[in-house]
Amino acid sequence: MTRLLSVLVAASILAVPAVASDRPRSPMDDLKSISDLAGFDAHQSVREEWRRDIVHHVYTPGDDAPWNDGAPAACAQPRNQYLMAFGEFMARHARREPTDRFAPPELRTIEVMNRNLRADVTHTAEHLPEPGRARFLDPGETLLDAPKSWDDALRQRAEWTVVLDHVTRGLADKARGNIDFGANYAAGLWSRMACDFAAQNAGFVRRYRASGRVGDSDRTQAALALLESRK
Repeated sequence: MTRLLSVLVAASILAVPAVASDRPRSPMDDLKSISDLAGFDAHQSVREEWRRDIVHHVYTPGDDAPWNDGAPAACAQPRNQYLMAFGEFMARHARREPTDRFAPPELRTIEVMNRNLRADVTHTAEHLPEPGRARFLDPGETLLDAPKSWDDALRQRAEWTVVLDHVTRGLADKARGNIDFGANYAAGLWSRMACDFAAQNAGFVRRYRASGRVGDSDRTQAALALLESRK
């Protein structure tokens, strides 16, 4: 039942960019919708692996996390395969309280992190990229701005791609060689979010071209090239 629910939610979220519209949806809103599904599936993958874990493992730092090299490497794996590897890694290499198998304190960590994901996306948009350091945004533009045109949405989507690369690499570095549950969960979850965001690029680019825009600035052309390379 939970897997069917996940598939239905995924279908509804991934269908959003395919709907024709005169005004593009904010890439930040897309990422927040993606975070809902990613949080749900990450939670389920960990719980299912805990249930299969009949013998408690000795928790030692692992070097085979599916998010080790950040989002690009993680995205090379099929989504279901990534989630299975995510749950397995969390069960074997992240600290878990052994006295209560089905309601460990780490479950509260999952619930809190998932509940705060949307706010964390906004917080990330507020602080990254640093003022004046954006690769694709126009001067004075931020990731918090609602896009007024397809070119705005294109540049914001490309900037989010760069930001997510930065965030996931940082989280992966923090989790590497660490059995802290929260650090590993954050690295795996944000990598999944980045991959699901990239999975929408093909649909977005089709809608962008259908809008009649051709990218009449260097920033816009560079943003389009990035998205087309990360479909």
